[in-house]
Amino acid sequence: ESQKVKHMILRTVARLLLKASRRSDLIAIYEDSIFSILMRHTSVQNAQKAAKRLKDVICNTNFFIGEYEIKLEQ
Repeated sequence: ESQKVKHMILRTVARLLLKASRRSDLIAIYEDSIFSILMRHTSVQNAQKAAKRLKDVICNTNFFIGEYEIKLEQ
């Protein structure tokens, strides 16, 4: 059951990343539950800004599994 919940949350995070990123960005899941984003033609400074923005989007999203609300830790 916990694997099912984890899978649902990871799918939701993946959708959020896809919606909040650029078309040229490549998003992948790495290892167990770590996401990686390749931001082509992006400086380190702009990539850091984008990473913070994406983290804020995910951390400010309420995840609901059935009647339960799950908040991700920062």
